[in-house]
Amino acid sequence: MGDESDEAMRSTKRHRQNPKDIWGNIGALLEGTSVVKLFCRELKPNYSMPWTTKRQQSSTSTAFVLCLQERLLLTNRHCVAHASCIEVRKRGDDQKYEAEVLARATDCDLALLTVREEAFWEGATAQTLCNEVPALFSEVVCVGYPTGGDNLSVTKGVVSRVDYEDNPDPWRNRLVIQIDAAVNPGNSGGPALVAGGSCVGVAYESLKDGSTENIGFIIPVSVVQKFLTAWRRLKSAAPVASTESEDVPPVRVTAFGHGRFSAQKLENAGMRRALGLATGQSGLIVKSVDPTTVNAKVLQKGDVLLSLIGVPIGNDGCVPFVCGSSRHDRVPFPYVAIEKFVGEQLEAEIMRAGSKLSITLQLCPQEPLVSVEKEAPWLLDYCIIGGLVFVVLSQQYLRATFGDKWRKERCNGLSEIMDSREREFQDEQVVVLSYVLAHTVNLGFQDVRNARLKAFEVDGVPVRIRNIAHLSNLVEASKEEFLRFELYGRGAGFLPDIIVLERSAVQACEDEILRRNKIPAARKISNSPLLLVGGPGAGKHSLVRWLAAMAYMPLQEVPLTPAMDASELLGCFEQVDARSLLRQLARFVTATTFALRRSQEKLPAASCEKIEQCLRQSALLEACLDQKAPLVDTIGKAEALVEELQAVSGKNSQAAQLLASARARMNSAGRFEWVDGPLVTAMLQGSWVLLSHAEQAAPAVLDRLNSLLEPNGFLLHLTSHQP
Repeated sequence: MGDESDEAMRSTKRHRQNPKDIWGNIGALLEGTSVVKLFCRELKPNYSMPWTTKRQQSSTSTAFVLCLQERLLLTNRHCVAHASCIEVRKRGDDQKYEAEVLARATDCDLALLTVREEAFWEGATAQTLCNEVPALFSEVVCVGYPTGGDNLSVTKGVVSRVDYEDNPDPWRNRLVIQIDAAVNPGNSGGPALVAGGSCVGVAYESLKDGSTENIGFIIPVSVVQKFLTAWRRLKSAAPVASTESEDVPPVRVTAFGHGRFSAQKLENAGMRRALGLATGQSGLIVKSVDPTTVNAKVLQKGDVLLSLIGVPIGNDGCVPFVCGSSRHDRVPFPYVAIEKFVGEQLEAEIMRAGSKLSITLQLCPQEPLVSVEKEAPWLLDYCIIGGLVFVVLSQQYLRATFGDKWRKERCNGLSEIMDSREREFQDEQVVVLSYVLAHTVNLGFQDVRNARLKAFEVDGVPVRIRNIAHLSNLVEASKEEFLRFELYGRGAGFLPDIIVLERSAVQACEDEILRRNKIPAARKISNSPLLLVGGPGAGKHSLVRWLAAMAYMPLQEVPLTPAMDASELLGCFEQVDARSLLRQLARFVTATTFALRRSQEKLPAASCEKIEQCLRQSALLEACLDQKAPLVDTIGKAEALVEELQAVSGKNSQAAQLLASARARMNSAGRFEWVDGPLVTAMLQGSWVLLSHAEQAAPAVLDRLNSLLEPNGFLLHLTSHQP
């Protein structure tokens, strides 16, 4: 009895401890040195009328100091989406500081910010992170600046659930932590703390549908760490773009990949027997595989996916998940690839025609046919033809057109495409006839709304539309008397499936339609490659060189030949000696100097002269290398170039490192290292590339370039597996 009484007294004392003893020293937090308030001015686009924007709006949210050394603040991506101006303010401070977005990720709703003014970081304290997922019933505190006041707010609750998001596509689900602490508008981006003061997550959402209470969600630190790792990989791959002197747009980070296949549960015992599964075997049956990915070569429709990275997959599509001391929870099977990045491999076991097979899948970029992005430039692409307004279908377009409950609406069949269709082409987009700008040329079609475009007729043959750039090109190249558009059928009634316009009338009324509706241009197509056509001596090369000079952009010229291999463009293992390193030095200095010139519109005459001198020295060094001048003389010119760069930019650490490596290899034959080709180098440095004599290129080279030269294109680096 006495022992039980003593234990009860000790338990009471534990519950009466000073909160400071339980939660650690959170004085820095309460002083506002780690959690700050965000003030955003947002200029949201109008997805149904992409040539306009909505009126500017204001919003407030929360961010916190993530790393003092790198000057990083962390918040949610949706807090700074479409922001034209971002300011931050520390607690108790009367001054706001301008912030800028360094990186953002749609797939995990996170963003990195920085503040250039050093005064902001004085006295700031970085928030410590806890990588462990908290157990159920663990106490958490959400800190932030929600609506209802201007000062710091603290709410307290417990971990109610650790689960995956509820998304029809399991690959797009993310691990989240559900809490019952109040998460109100403005709390987004703030830290969620556990005992000891460590951050276990970032508040980002609450469920308020009228039938639920006290359901808030935080993004766990494991997701934050993966986002940071992916960003740092991209940052290290593009050193020039990270210089402080450059006005760099936010980096679009892809933290999580996608298998690019869909599957069906096998909860029916009869279906499992029909597929040849033995008693105790479980898995998923593959419904479709994206034919544009490498996974289509090893995975087929009808295969049964038994395991992924050695983890058996249940008939419910889930795998075991350990949270704290509990080992009874289950989450969707893509969780086993949570440590993997885009381009990395996934070992899998399948059953095909009754036989077990081991295959290797690849984690691909998340590129759904209907984009879920909010800030991608191609979301605002449009093409107006005779008053017909064609746009790219996206989740944002559906929400703007049909409201927040668009998933529950039929949306003329458009919402069903979100989850039911794999892309057939690498560059495929769903093109929609949004509405019609009334004019006599389109009389009879003015009631058409939100109709999916199927084909455009060329020489009497319907041509399937791949994307909005393809449509624009076909219409511009058409010489026929009539323009014929075919729409996907929308049931009975008088709704048209075919639209025919007279081409000459369309061309005659284009300016009038634009003027009536106050539209600046008839079309906007993003990321379209520029193809210059003309005979010898027409000035194609000269025009590109002049444009590059006017834009202060480095230009790399690559003449294509039938004998050229793709590795000559993309890179390969080469013997790197002193001359190779000096050439890298010259090109690095050129790119850095051009970046400095672009970042400042007006420079004093003396500064412009220094930049020009630096560029001349760089060109002189390359000329010496081309002429195979004595290495001692070439090193001397490289030393002068590094000094010029120091005088221009005030920094030369990377250039000095290249010079030191070149000196060290003056008397050696060099060693084999991976060297990026001119195309990859230009992409990493943000330079322009001129590929001349494209008609002479070998088919294998053009095949490697196809994915890059299409709208929204990318190039997968086969060595680093980075897009």
